[in-house]
Amino acid sequence: MSNLEPMTCEHQQLQVKKRRSIRRAMRWDTQLPKDLELKLWQDPHGLLDQGETLHIKLSCSVVKLQHEGDTYVFKCQDLNDLGARAKNALSKTTGCRSMQNSTYLYRLGIPTPRPRACIETTVGPFKKRSYFLTDYVESTTLYRLMRHGSPDTARLQSIAEQIADILERLDELKVAHKDLKAENLLVDPLGKVWLIDLESITRYRQHCKPFRQRQGRDVSDLLHPRNWRSNPAAAEIVRQAILKKSFAAKLIEQSDEARQYLGEARPEENNSEQLFTVLIPSYNNAPTIASCVDSVCDIADEILVVDMGSTDGTHDIVRNKGIGCILGSATADRCEVLEVARQQAQHPWILQIMANERLNPELGRQVQDTLFFNPTKDGYRIGTTPCVQGTHLRYGGFQRSDSVRLYRRDLGNYELVEHMPELQPPDHRIGVLRSRLAVRTPESVVDDIKERVTASTERAERDFHRGQRSTWPKLLWRSSRKFIEAYLLRHGWRDGWAGLHACLMAMLETYTHEMTLVYLERSPEIEITAREAPRRAA
Repeated sequence: MSNLEPMTCEHQQLQVKKRRSIRRAMRWDTQLPKDLELKLWQDPHGLLDQGETLHIKLSCSVVKLQHEGDTYVFKCQDLNDLGARAKNALSKTTGCRSMQNSTYLYRLGIPTPRPRACIETTVGPFKKRSYFLTDYVESTTLYRLMRHGSPDTARLQSIAEQIADILERLDELKVAHKDLKAENLLVDPLGKVWLIDLESITRYRQHCKPFRQRQGRDVSDLLHPRNWRSNPAAAEIVRQAILKKSFAAKLIEQSDEARQYLGEARPEENNSEQLFTVLIPSYNNAPTIASCVDSVCDIADEILVVDMGSTDGTHDIVRNKGIGCILGSATADRCEVLEVARQQAQHPWILQIMANERLNPELGRQVQDTLFFNPTKDGYRIGTTPCVQGTHLRYGGFQRSDSVRLYRRDLGNYELVEHMPELQPPDHRIGVLRSRLAVRTPESVVDDIKERVTASTERAERDFHRGQRSTWPKLLWRSSRKFIEAYLLRHGWRDGWAGLHACLMAMLETYTHEMTLVYLERSPEIEITAREAPRRAA
C-alpha cells in the first residue's frame, strides 16, 4: 500500500488484540482502558443501557458512553430474526466489519474516529448481537449543518475541499464507501470533516468499471438535492471542489450517476412542492413526545403538535422545544381539531406521525426522495413496526400498513381509528412507501399492561353499545386463538423473547376485551342502559 500513499499521509498507530470464548468473541485496541475492556467482555449490553441514546433504528441502537472522562460511541446491532442469525452464521457481523474497515482506514490516515473494540455474542452456532465502540467526536453531521447551521462561504469552501480530498484518497486506495450520505460526514467545531459508518465499504484490486460505478453512486448520494434543501448553493461548491480532482474526469466518463450530478450544475432554489409539514396528534404522550419530535426535526420544514387535551405535561415539553402546538380540549372532536391544524399548515404536503412513533432515517430519506421527483400520487401509505424493549417486531402480524401518513394538504377527511384521527382518502392515486415507522411501547411492563387493558376495555364498551356480545366459551377460544395465531401461525417466535412478550400482550388484550363484554352483559344497570339508549335517542 505504501506506493499508493501520498507523502502527506499521516499513518496512525493502532494495535489490536483478540479474545474468544464459546459465547462471544472480541477484538479491541490495546490502548483501551483495562476496566472498560473487562466490562465490554463481561456485559456489553449493560453498557448499552447506561449510555445516552443518539440513534434508534429498526435493528440498531447507538448510544454515547462516558468513562473516566473519555467519551465513546457504542453501537449495537441486534440479530433477533432467526433468518438474519442464519445468514450471519458464516459471515461477518456489522460490528466486526466496522472494526476491520475502520482500523484499515484509520491506519492509512483517513479522518475517521479511532476504533476501539468490537464484540460478537453467539447462541450456539448463531450470532445474536454485535457491538462496536469508537471514540466520540464532538461534531454535527453535514446534513444537520446544512439544515440548521449558517456556514459562511469560506467555511463551506474548506468543508468542500476536505470532502474532495477524502474522495481522492479513497480513489487512490480503490475503496468505495457504499453509503456516502451527508449523515455519514461529521463536521467538528474546528471545521474538520470526519468519515463514519464504514461497515459497508468495499475494496477493489484495480480501478475497474464496477469500482467507478460504485464510486459514482457514492458521489450521487452525497450530491443528492435532499442533502442541500436548506442551502442548495452549497452543493455547487462541493461539486466544483470534486471536479478539480484528477479522478473526476474518469468518474464522469464511466458512471452515469456521477455524470448526472457532476456534469451539470443543480438548481440553487427549492421547489415549494417539495416542502412538507409534520403533524403530530398527541394525548398524554409525555414519555415519548420528545423522541418523536427529535426524530423529525432534521427533515421537517414545519412541525405542528396537535395536543388533544393532555394532562401529563405534554404541552410543556413541546413548548420547551420551541415547536408550534395547537391545543384542543379532551371533549372536543379530535378529527375537527386535526382538520383545523391541517388548514394552518404552511406547506402543500403533510406527514402525519403519532406521538409514540419515531421516524427512522431511511424513511426520512424516502419521504424526501418521493417529494423531490414530482410525485404522481396524492398520498402514500406508511406501515408501522412495534418496538418492544428495543426490539422491532417483524413477525406475529403486529405490523400495520393501511394508514395514509404522507398526503397532500387538501386530500380526504379524518376519521377516528383507535382514538386517534387518521386520514380516509379516496382509493385512487394512493401509493406505498417501503420503510416503516417505529412504534414505541412503554418501557415498563406494568405501564404497558395498564395501557393495553385501558384501551381494550374502552373498545369493549363501545362494541357492547353497538350490540356485540361474548360468552365464556368465546372468551377462552378467542384469547387462545389470538396467541396461537400470532406466535405459531404468523411466526412470532422468530422475534425471540420480544415476540413472545408481544403475543402474550395481544392475548391479554383479547382476553380483557372479551371479559369486559361478559361483565357488561351480566350487569343489569348497564344492560338496561344499552337497551334504552336507542329508544331515548329516537
